[in-house]
Amino acid sequence: MLGHVLRSDNSTPAYQSFLFAAFGCKEFKGRRGRHRTNLFDIIVKKDLFKRNIPLKDENDFTNLVILAQDRLGWKSLFTSSLRHIGQRILRQRNQVQQSGA
Repeated sequence: MLGHVLRSDNSTPAYQSFLFAAFGCKEFKGRRGRHRTNLFDIIVKKDLFKRNIPLKDENDFTNLVILAQDRLGWKSLFTSSLRHIGQRILRQRNQVQQSGA
């Protein structure tokens, strides 16, 4: 879904909210107290970090948008790691079945 948002027009609400979540807005103060974690921090930043894709400033964001424009490259970037995770899960299941048999 991130690729769809990054390929969308700059004026769409999804694109604007992604920018706001990534970089915030200097006009708003923010909440008082402890910083709250959100889905952007938990899912998107960690997912990009695992793939060695930085998202620290607007230049990194521009590079991410360029990367998302290549649909096949974007898809291969994410499906290769999903394939790796799926293979690991299958190996774990086989080990459990072998130890239980």
